[in-house]
Amino acid sequence: VICGAGPLPPAPRSFSTADERLAASALQLEPEERAMLAGERGRAARVAMRVVARAAEVCDAERLLRISQAHIDGCTYIGPGGLRFARELVALGGRVAVPTTLNSNSVDRRRWRAMGVPASLGEPSEALGQAYLDLGASLSFTCSPYLLPS
Repeated sequence: VICGAGPLPPAPRSFSTADERLAASALQLEPEERAMLAGERGRAARVAMRVVARAAEVCDAERLLRISQAHIDGCTYIGPGGLRFARELVALGGRVAVPTTLNSNSVDRRRWRAMGVPASLGEPSEALGQAYLDLGASLSFTCSPYLLPS
């Protein structure tokens, strides 16, 4: 807000839950998407759909798009939160729903020890990559998935 540019916009509406906020948004979900959000397709699908729906809401999207493949960019270890998220999806029985490639990892998965990478980075990086593989993503670890045959 620039001082003197007019009245301040109204304060954002307060919601007590993420579900209330989503219900009040302009995002229109298909029946299958609503089922995932309601937990009818399992807890992992519910968590994943909440993340996707919130991202769509933040971008003022009107609806989600159907996809035939995906690329996970969050494979770089930047802290325990990302690893915890991926492991939680695995623990909840999560599986990717479409063919999914993985972005490059923080370390060389086969040679990080020989390259002198500290275990404090190498071990959680390796665990993060493994969690995404456990979710059913392909063993790709590339930042250029468009070069892969798919």
